[in-house]
Amino acid sequence: MTGMRPMLSPSPQTLRAATRLERHVEWSEGFWLAYIFTTSPAQVHILQDRLELALRARASEQRVLRPRDAKALESVLSDVLADRHARCTWVEAIIDVTALEPGVVEWSDAWRRLVLRANERRELLREMMEGGLILVAHPDLKARLRAAGPDLWSIRSFVFELPPGSDDDSATRSVDVFPGPSPAFLDSELLGSDLERLPRVLAQLDLPERAKTLTAVAKRLAAVDRFDESIALQQEVVEIYRSLARADVEAHVILLTIALNDLGRSLIARGEATQAESAFREALAAIEVHDATRRHPETAVSLSGLGDALAQQKMIEEAEHAYRESISIVERLRSPRLDRDMVRSRLALADLLAESQRYGDAEQAYERTLEVGERAYGTREHPEIAAAVRGLAKARAHLGPLRRSEVVPADQRIEEALADMFRIPYQARFIIERLGFPREKIPEFESPLSFWSEVARQARDGVLPGGLQAIVDYVAKMAPRHPVFARYRSRRDSSDNSD
Repeated sequence: MTGMRPMLSPSPQTLRAATRLERHVEWSEGFWLAYIFTTSPAQVHILQDRLELALRARASEQRVLRPRDAKALESVLSDVLADRHARCTWVEAIIDVTALEPGVVEWSDAWRRLVLRANERRELLREMMEGGLILVAHPDLKARLRAAGPDLWSIRSFVFELPPGSDDDSATRSVDVFPGPSPAFLDSELLGSDLERLPRVLAQLDLPERAKTLTAVAKRLAAVDRFDESIALQQEVVEIYRSLARADVEAHVILLTIALNDLGRSLIARGEATQAESAFREALAAIEVHDATRRHPETAVSLSGLGDALAQQKMIEEAEHAYRESISIVERLRSPRLDRDMVRSRLALADLLAESQRYGDAEQAYERTLEVGERAYGTREHPEIAAAVRGLAKARAHLGPLRRSEVVPADQRIEEALADMFRIPYQARFIIERLGFPREKIPEFESPLSFWSEVARQARDGVLPGGLQAIVDYVAKMAPRHPVFARYRSRRDSSDNSD
């Protein structure tokens, strides 16, 4: 089977659903639930794209889960709860349960069991999740899912049913099972027909809708390696948002920044470093109109991209400064959902330091990449984590007997790892209170690192029974694969035994 991206014309129901969701995410706090039922992957992906753009404009993001098989769908709830800070989690498996095809019964049963589990854990979802959960399924499953999770159904915020658009024939096709988590669902023939129709569709749209449509088509072109055409459309999108921002800067400056960042990334991929640098610098200037404090996530994106552009031009010192400022912004925001952005920036900084033959600094940067990366992705199998492992090995090989890992004090590594892992004040306080840290001595939470440094100092001074080692051992049980806590738990234990 082949996947496909959205048709260009949204149905009226899709537009209404998009408007309601966009308004909802603007003011909603805490957990909320929506069901979407459709036979049209095209329409639902239009809705997903609109929601993604609305979230990104508000410095949030959408997590999309499209399970590869029925077994993965049945167990997807654990993935949802693992990233509870996501502003919106989208779970999609549009399977025609009336089709006489192998595996359809398994998919139907998987949906039923997923909703049963979610129904049983509805209070846990409400308590833990900080954003919305959207379940996207075939309309013939609606009654079954309602019956499987009646209590869950009762707390829903929305139920949308999306028919095909006027030029969407997907209702007459067998509904595809989308393979894997990739955002690109491509059908070359469909893309070609959409491009032919694009001028007619654009002529009917106002400027904001035209920009959104062009952005979606540019992504599809890039996904099939038609980069020149994709960049041309992205440049058109930038021009639209420049025009809109001139008329109403507050309403459109974030979208202009996003468009410039996307264009810069595409230019980097094409090796056009000078043009990319200009795009990222314009993005930084634009976002400062909205946020002069340089704390917006898009500022971090712009700085990271600027670092890439400068590094390609061998402007090493300026690139390092851009990367470090990007990382600093993400750390100040203390948002776990931005960890993956930090992984990419940290890896780029580590590579830059290694290229500059600053192997001691590079080793430390690679280790920090691994610490953040394993928490962000939950595995070392991710390409960025694997690249950090290779880079770390090379840096250590160059260092020889002078090992940076032996120079940095163990307690400093532990404090930094705690600051990375527990950035939210109530989580950090919960950990130390549970271990018996006196409430009256808990320091102010000015920043994660300052908090944990002070906690560690007091723990070493005897305020906490068992000292800093008690925290290390406790957290190591929570995260047994974390490289810092696993390392120092075993090392400290063996040294204690030797005494």
